[in-house]
Amino acid sequence: MLINRLIMQDTFIFNNYLSDALISYWQNFVDTEDKSINIKNYLVFSNRFINRTKSKPLVTSPEKSFSSNQFFCSENIFVETNELVPTSGVIAEITIDKIKARLPDYAAQYLSTKPIMP
Repeated sequence: MLINRLIMQDTFIFNNYLSDALISYWQNFVDTEDKSINIKNYLVFSNRFINRTKSKPLVTSPEKSFSSNQFFCSENIFVETNELVPTSGVIAEITIDKIKARLPDYAAQYLSTKPIMP
């Protein structure tokens, strides 16, 4: 039996201004014993959302994943209200300090980069 194990590691989405947009992890199959994606460090944080309502999730992940303990978010907010944006799936909200501690050195150097306002 062929087992297909794909890998996706170190995905960092941060310091963005997003106008009428969302951040969504998507894959075209559901993880099974025969085929799955091994995800490590999917981090979404410090993003600012403009021109969206809170009626739908704006940071999403799969409803089920073998790597459900690797999807994290923090401080993704609406610019207009400073409220957290809705999320869906297995993504877990953690503190900004915990999310930054998960960043490897090569990525941490970009934390001071200022986003460009659209």
